[in-house]
Amino acid sequence: MDLTILDDAVGAAVFRERYREFDDRSISDLRHRIADLDKVVPLIDEQYCREYFARLRTVAGLVAERHLPPAS
Repeated sequence: MDLTILDDAVGAAVFRERYREFDDRSISDLRHRIADLDKVVPLIDEQYCREYFARLRTVAGLVAERHLPPAS
């Protein structure tokens, strides 16, 4: 997995959400990127890089939470 592409994809999703261009496909894509981050972060050896992508995962999760269906 290319970390640069993953970083760009999450950044683009956050940008779209910020400017109200976030649709169902954007939410789905972001959730896939979160799953990718969940797999790759534990495998990163370099501490700075691992911490960066862990923070990116946190941001992605916060954005995704805003688009969960309401509890019934």
